[in-house]
Amino acid sequence: EMEKCLNELRKLHESYKDDEGVRGELAMGLVNVVNLMEGEDCYEHLFLLYKLRYSLPDDRNKQENIKKIENLCVEETAKRLNEEYKEYNVNKENLEKFIQMIKFELNETDFVILMNESISKLPSNIEKQMWKLIENYLP
Repeated sequence: EMEKCLNELRKLHESYKDDEGVRGELAMGLVNVVNLMEGEDCYEHLFLLYKLRYSLPDDRNKQENIKKIENLCVEETAKRLNEEYKEYNVNKENLEKFIQMIKFELNETDFVILMNESISKLPSNIEKQMWKLIENYLP
């Protein structure tokens, strides 16, 4: 049931990318979903919420919610990068696809910020190697 709801939210996002009112409602819906799914693997939902974070309705909690979303996304991205890096020698494609997906979905500035903050949370030996990979995706 939750997955059906999330699929509908994704479809609405695709259909109404430029409608601020709809984007705000979607963002609030995703905040609720991510809170309900905390602890489960919901990266793609969290990532969509990251893209919509500035569309949250203006209220007294907006900045706090934006910061929480950014922090969660950084933590989860770092976790995924670390997991994919551990498998990198076995399957290089998965890590590269993950990085490409992020690059494709975000504007250049958000990509650099998310990667910088996420990679800084990795162990130093992985951090250095990850920057070598990421350089290919920077302008």
